[in-house]
Formats: sequence, C-alpha cells, structure tokens
Amino acid sequence: MLEYFPREKRGGEVIKPTQNQLKALDRLSACEKKFVIFSAPTGTGKSLFGKAYGNSARQPSKNYIELVNTGKINKVDDISRRFIHENEVYKEPAHGCFVLTPTIPLQDQLHQDFNTEIFKGKSNYFCNLKSKKPVRFTNAPCLFSSKQKKACLKDKCCDYYNNQDAVLLSQFACLNYDKFIYLPDIFKRRQILVLDEAADIENIIIKCYEFTLDRSILQKHGINFKYREKTLIEDLIECYEDINKQIKRIRAYTKNNKPDKNTITKYQELSPLSIGLERLLKMYSNNKNSYVVTIELGNLIFTPLYIDIFCKELFRHAEKVVLMSATFINIKHYAKTLGLTEEDYDVVSISSDFDPNKSPIFIPDSGVYLKSEYFNDKTRDPLMIKALVREISFILSEHPNDKGIIHTCSGQITKVLREETLKKSSPLYKFKDRLIIRIKGEFSNSDLVKINKSSSDPVVLVSPSLTTGFDFKGDLGKFQIIAKCPWIGQNARAKLIMKQDKDWYNLLMLKNMVQACGRTTRSTEDSSDTYIIDKCFVKVLKKYMSVLDESFTKRLSLGNKLIREYKL
Repeated sequence: MLEYFPREKRGGEVIKPTQNQLKALDRLSACEKKFVIFSAPTGTGKSLFGKAYGNSARQPSKNYIELVNTGKINKVDDISRRFIHENEVYKEPAHGCFVLTPTIPLQDQLHQDFNTEIFKGKSNYFCNLKSKKPVRFTNAPCLFSSKQKKACLKDKCCDYYNNQDAVLLSQFACLNYDKFIYLPDIFKRRQILVLDEAADIENIIIKCYEFTLDRSILQKHGINFKYREKTLIEDLIECYEDINKQIKRIRAYTKNNKPDKNTITKYQELSPLSIGLERLLKMYSNNKNSYVVTIELGNLIFTPLYIDIFCKELFRHAEKVVLMSATFINIKHYAKTLGLTEEDYDVVSISSDFDPNKSPIFIPDSGVYLKSEYFNDKTRDPLMIKALVREISFILSEHPNDKGIIHTCSGQITKVLREETLKKSSPLYKFKDRLIIRIKGEFSNSDLVKINKSSSDPVVLVSPSLTTGFDFKGDLGKFQIIAKCPWIGQNARAKLIMKQDKDWYNLLMLKNMVQACGRTTRSTEDSSDTYIIDKCFVKVLKKYMSVLDESFTKRLSLGNKLIREYKL
C-alpha cells in the first residue's frame, strides 16, 4: 500500500507519511479478506488512505471505456426500462474505487485535495438546454422524454450525464451514500468500495432505505390503495404497476409535446414513489421481516429493521470493502449488525497521536437528565429550559471571541433556543446575533458551514445534525456544546431491536456522542473545548467505559479534573 499512498495534494502540497500512517499502510497491505474494518482516529488522514486504495485499483478495460464513451452503457429499452448492454458491462473486470461519504462537504474536500471526480444528486446540476431561466436537472426535459434524453446523450451536452460518465471511467471517485444507493446496479460495480464514517452505517442505511407511501399523492392521481396486512406485497406490486402506467403515459405524451407545469408536477410526485416502491419490493418481497411497517397520518412507513440484508445489498457491488471510521464502538458488536462473522473481516486499528490536553471534554459532576419531552410544545418544563439556557449562556460567555457549535441533538431544543434568543428577558438574548440557528426551511447544514467559513465574527452554529461528517478545524470551531445525549428516538424499530439486544441502544448513543466530540479538534496542532451538559451521559459512561477507545476516555478523565464551575 505504501507505493500507492498519495505524495502530493492538489496545488503542490507535499505529503509525507507519519509513523502512524506507515504502520497502518503496512497492516492494510496484509489484509486479504474482502472486508477491512479500519479504525483510524480523527487527524489520521482517512482521505489519504481512501486515495491510496484508489491508486491501487485497476483501470477500466478498453471495452468498458468504449461502452461509456459511445453512450451504450446508458441505453435503456423503452418498453422494459432495462439497460440494453448490461450483460456486456458485467463481462468486464471490475475497476476503480468509489469512496462513499455521508455529506456533500466531504465530497468537496476530496475534490479540492486531489481533484477527485465527484458525483452528486440531480438537484446539484442544471440543464444546458436553452430556456428563459436556469432549470435544475430535476426539472430537465430529458427526465420526461426518452427522445430528448437520447439527443442530449448523443450530443454530450449534459453536465449531469457527462459527470456520471467521468465517474464511471475514473480510477477514484467520491459519491455520497444516498447517490450511490440510488444508482442503477449497472453503475455501482467497483473493484474497491471505501465507506467513510462507516460507524454511522446504520443511520445511513435507515435514511436511504426508509420509504413513505404517501396516500394523499396516490389519491390525488386516482390510484386506489388499501392497507391489508395479509396481501400487502401483492397490493404494493399493484400500486407500483398503476404508478408506472401513469409515468409511461407521461413519457408517451412528452415524446411529441412540451410538458406543461401540471405534467411536470405529476411526474415529480409519482417518480419518487415508483423508485421507492421498486427498491422496497426488491428487499421486502424476499424477506418480510426486513422492515417495520407503521402508519402515520394515513401514510404507510417502511423502516428497515435489522440492516444486515441491506448491507449485503450494498457490499455485493465490490470485490473489496473498506469500512473506515474514527468512532467504532465495540467492533465485534458492530460487525454482527452488518451481518459479518469474525472470519469475514480483518481489523486494522491505529492509535491517536492527539494530545488530550488540547481537547478536553467537560462533563457535569452534578446536574440533570435532559429528555426530549421536557422541550415538547405540550409538555415543556420551564425549569429545565431555564437551566439549559443558563448553562449555554455561561459557556458562550467563556468563549466570547471563539467560533463554536451547539449540538442540540433535538429539533425541539433547537426550536426552544431560537425562541429564547427572541426574548429580551432570556440570557440568550444578548447572543442572538451570534447564534446561527438551523430551523428547517431556513438553513441547511451546508448553509451553516458556508456561513461559518465566510464570517469573520465569532459565530456559533446551532443544529441538531452536525454531529457527523463535518469538519470544523482550526478557528472554525474552538468549542462545542452537546446539549443532550444523542439518543435515537424510541420508535417501533428501536423497541423491537431492544428486546433482542439490550446493549444496542446505549452503544448507538455512545457512538453518536464520540462522533459529536470529534468535530472541532481535527489535527495534532488543533485545540478546542467540548462541553456535555446532559448528566445522563455519566450514567451510561460508567457502564460502557471499557469499550471506548483510550483516545476518547483520556479526554474525559482530563475533563473531570479540570471541570469548570457550571452547575445546573
């Protein structure tokens, strides 16, 4: 692996492997099994190892290159909707390496560092056909008209499909998980698949494979569907067929007619249901126990139960799978949830060379247990809100000139903090111009990251979902507050799993907590303070201290010694 390790970043920055990296490269070279679980602490340079795997991968064959360059790989039969040259594609040897990441900023970072080919969702591209105003690819005429799609592919005028072709031919490319899972199977095949932030694979699988059958949309378009448990699969197949009949009529109409606004809206509403149902039926019809089915506001929600069969579907597209993360908790338990036995995988684990003195985690030696119900609109606890607000205000005062993050780990807490910044009587009111609060519909996490990078003021980002996949190095994050333990909700799925696996719920929270604590100290030269307010963390910590990595527990013990006087 050493010979494939990148020696230079884009722009000419020379890379010299550290002793830790050299040890890791040596151990990774010895891994012969299909799966490698690579535990690499923050600052190890996981992207460098991903690039090394990319450099080691095979180049595409001449026949595969021709299939892509001639556009044959994209050709679909108008009736069956199947790829015409699929068999030819699968005859060629798998090549290249895909790195999968959970966030767009991580893709952008790889592109910036190594000029890596990246492939994003359709909403990130614009149609190049002439129009009065820019049209996002999600509204492009080729989505409704196969005739238009064939013309655009022939002329090579589409940024989306050109980008797709460049990624297919690349030796090393980066996609987010959602995009990869949505790709047709014919495009997924790789020699090596590197999964970044792989400790979070369970959350990723749930988000990607959860499906809501929106009955209001079905009713709007005259599709009758009744939930009958005994014949659910047959009913879903019939619903899928009814949806596709309408989509086919739309495509037939748009062959010779320009789609009007109503036609575009109809397609945009039905197409996601068709895609979602196709994926659901593929998994559900083979294993009825693969999903938990619940009803909410009349809609059917299908949530993956155990993720092993979904991981099998993900893993089958590669000859080798590398699972990388800085936050694995209990690797044996983790591998089991993926459906792997100890004979299936090698483990490579390297120690952190971070100084724990530079990134202490302050935990409460006294305090209260924060629960989401304390902040719900109907069951709010004024004393709990007052205590939380006072605590956050105190920490903000301790860092008047520093940029920071507040991980609320709860939409309700985020909402409460927004309300408190608008009250003149609240201690948070004086920080209202400093706090950039993510409220759904106003800001995305990507927006928060951009604001943080561009601002010269000591802004503090407030979000329930910045705990993983984001990098606030250097002055971008000198402190962070974790308001509440990052539990997942105790929904129907969680309750079913907890009956079988008592440790699962606590270990998942700990994994989320370790991820959150790693957002603001990103290199050996970096430093930051982390504050955990929820006392519930101490209770869980006592039970599971032995499964936590030493690089994390050293930060905690230091926090206990230097704990600041901020008591609830």
